[in-house]
Amino acid sequence: MRQSRFTEEQIIAILAEQERGLKTAEVCREHGISPTTFYKWKAKYGDQHHCRHDSGRSSSIDRSTGQVCAARAGVRSHSAKRSLAGLLIAKSARSSADHSLS
Repeated sequence: MRQSRFTEEQIIAILAEQERGLKTAEVCREHGISPTTFYKWKAKYGDQHHCRHDSGRSSSIDRSTGQVCAARAGVRSHSAKRSLAGLLIAKSARSSADHSLS
């Protein structure tokens, strides 16, 4: 797989520019990326800019924020797995129903 030209931190900074009010087309043109790439990044990294910490400070607030962000990621992952499992079960049920009708 090809390595990205941008680090995760750079991608999050690019996404933050758009959230601060710049138009998506301007951000894409400025950084030499396509709108498709921008929206793929937004889907993948969109919530992560809220979960970053300054490496110079370490407080209980930072640790608790990190725990909340990790919990959110776990919930999203668990929800996605549960949704996928539901779809597979539904497909399996339809498939067995189709075979019983034959």
